[in-house]
Amino acid sequence: MSAFRLQVSDLIGRAGASRTAEFTADLEIAMDMAVLTGPVSVNVRLDVTSQDIIAAGTVDYRAVLTCHRCLNANESGGRARFSQVYRFRGSSDDVDIMEVDANGFIDLFPPVNDEVGLSLPLAPICREDCAGLCPTCGNDLNTEPCGGHEELSSSPFAVLEHLLDPQE
Repeated sequence: MSAFRLQVSDLIGRAGASRTAEFTADLEIAMDMAVLTGPVSVNVRLDVTSQDIIAAGTVDYRAVLTCHRCLNANESGGRARFSQVYRFRGSSDDVDIMEVDANGFIDLFPPVNDEVGLSLPLAPICREDCAGLCPTCGNDLNTEPCGGHEELSSSPFAVLEHLLDPQE
């Protein structure tokens, strides 16, 4: 059973009613440069219409982000907003509308997972002025500047340099 499931049977048939809920649940999302494993805090407001329950809220999370310039990992916090419509009478052909299950529960996992995943950066940086890594030796230029490198013409790949930067 999902930790993101909420009992809403008390709201069915009560158009205009609303209530809030808060809970903590574990969520795991792994991307190339961002990993979230652990608890997230969910705060949701449930509003009832004549046919639906609208769940809208926020998710607070902590993720480990790897800087794409220097490859240092840092923990960072974030907040994502979500909203989802749940139909409680009949089925819907609309793929954006989910249904209240037969026992009166809704599952917030799909919208929470989607919105948190979309809020994580694809190419995080540790700070705006991150100098990154030296392309020749790999030193972290934020902590140790390079003193220079030997002539690249001794490299077996030096003959390919003109393909990248033609000097005509």
